[in-house]
Amino acid sequence: MSWRDDYDGIGKFRNAEFLVKSADTELGRRNAVHEYPLRNTPYTEDLGLKARQFSFDAFVIGDDYHIDRDALMAELEKAGPGTLVHPYLGTMRVSLINARTNETNQQGGRCRFTLTFIIAGANTFPNRQIDTQAKVQTEADVAQEQVIDDFSTTFNDEKLQANHFEQLQNSIQSVLADIDDQVGEVIDPITALIRPPFNLGTSIIDSINRIGQKIAEPFNAIKLYTNLFGIGDDRPTISTATISRKQQTISTQAVHDLATRGALIEACRSSSEAEYDSLDDAINIRNGLLAELDLQMHADNMSDCVYQSLLNLRVAIIDDIRTRGADLPKLNTHTPLISQSALVIAHQLYGDAGRDSEIIRRNNVRHPGFVSGGDALEVLNV
Repeated sequence: MSWRDDYDGIGKFRNAEFLVKSADTELGRRNAVHEYPLRNTPYTEDLGLKARQFSFDAFVIGDDYHIDRDALMAELEKAGPGTLVHPYLGTMRVSLINARTNETNQQGGRCRFTLTFIIAGANTFPNRQIDTQAKVQTEADVAQEQVIDDFSTTFNDEKLQANHFEQLQNSIQSVLADIDDQVGEVIDPITALIRPPFNLGTSIIDSINRIGQKIAEPFNAIKLYTNLFGIGDDRPTISTATISRKQQTISTQAVHDLATRGALIEACRSSSEAEYDSLDDAINIRNGLLAELDLQMHADNMSDCVYQSLLNLRVAIIDDIRTRGADLPKLNTHTPLISQSALVIAHQLYGDAGRDSEIIRRNNVRHPGFVSGGDALEVLNV
């Protein structure tokens, strides 16, 4: 087939057609020429392909040429790149560089457009992206400071009667024991002593933080922190009939709030360090943390500073999960018709038998070589 069979001389930009007799294309590579003193031969640095430019004269002809002229002018003046059907090179995405028209009485019934286009590309640089994980870490640090400061102004063990002081000390010991139960040997022995409120609050928070330091897996750390949510909720009600009893109640509640909120903040921090397998996993963690944050933020004894810090942490968690979860696969179910090995199921679903461990772990498969048919499996949809 000859080139003449394909060439009809008709071009098109967006929705407007025109005629073309000849066309020029500028192409090549971008080269930076470096000429050094006392050297006779320059060095040419290749900077990549040069953007292709297309120049040609486009004609609209006929008794009603002005209608086609106005249509083409309107398309040329639209914002953004458009589709060009080049009569020689085919269809491409271009941006208009320059356009000029020419009309004369001697050659009536026609308008000539002198057009220059350049290949249009995507704006990929610079690519600004917020580090949502670091944002969660920063807000967690701020919230932790506010929680300790709030505890320092609320906790007061002065002027307590001896038996009330002892009961308060037992409450602190109980909180520390609950923390220690989660991972063991995280409590500094001196935290058993009631000291100035700031030091005591810092010591309790440090003990909670050491859970995350000893547990490398973020998901396991979140589970342990979750066990500390609502610490002290089952404590017996203390009468507030006397000033000493009232202060004991306030200080005991301050200790329990400190431990719960400290654990919650660290759980939020661990959520930003977790690598999620699926969007569903990420959403489940997020929803659990948001529920506890909302519960704490609406507590009767919540201070404005702590409330704002927890609110900022809440927003940071939502942004982090939304950003990092955007490209995560969703969970699905797969029910094998017959009993098969996890290797076969992984190959059928993903074309990769090496992902059998993923199926085994997610579904707690007891015998990888014998996955029962008819039982629904939780799998990723990719």
